[in-house]
Amino acid sequence: MKLNVKAAAGAFGLVMGLEMVTLILWLGLRRGKGGWDAARRTLQDIYPGVDLTPKGALVGLGWALLDGAKMGAAYALIYNALAEED
Repeated sequence: MKLNVKAAAGAFGLVMGLEMVTLILWLGLRRGKGGWDAARRTLQDIYPGVDLTPKGALVGLGWALLDGAKMGAAYALIYNALAEED
């Protein structure tokens, strides 16, 4: 069975995007508590424009959609290359 590359890319992108928004908003609520500033700095190093604000969450959503889509497409392509024909 072969995977649909577009569907895998969309699904991975959507899941990763929702995870990113949830993470950013959660870190925003925990601002200044414990070692959460290190997590914020790491996100900002990886994804330019990400901040612990609603606008930063939307920027993070865009980055995560792109990264998730690339990972989903790569996963489906590798799976399809290794999958045996029915």
